[in-house]
Amino acid sequence: MLVLEEEAMSLLEAIRFAHDSSTLVKALSTQRHEASEFYAIVYAIKNQLSLNCNFIVKFIRQQTNMTIHTLVRAAVS
Repeated sequence: MLVLEEEAMSLLEAIRFAHDSSTLVKALSTQRHEASEFYAIVYAIKNQLSLNCNFIVKFIRQQTNMTIHTLVRAAVS
């Protein structure tokens, strides 16, 4: 597998994993600092996001996401 394909698969896996994780999105939007492995990872994610200003993390309910997806597909057809 090419490097670009591996990166794409990693991002896809991350998106699927965090798909319903409003807890993670909330943690990314707060200034809360706790001594835990979870918040150590959240801090590392925040650092990476600060280096990539084009990345945005938002929680979108699955129903909303499906509605948008359906509307886009209809518009493209």
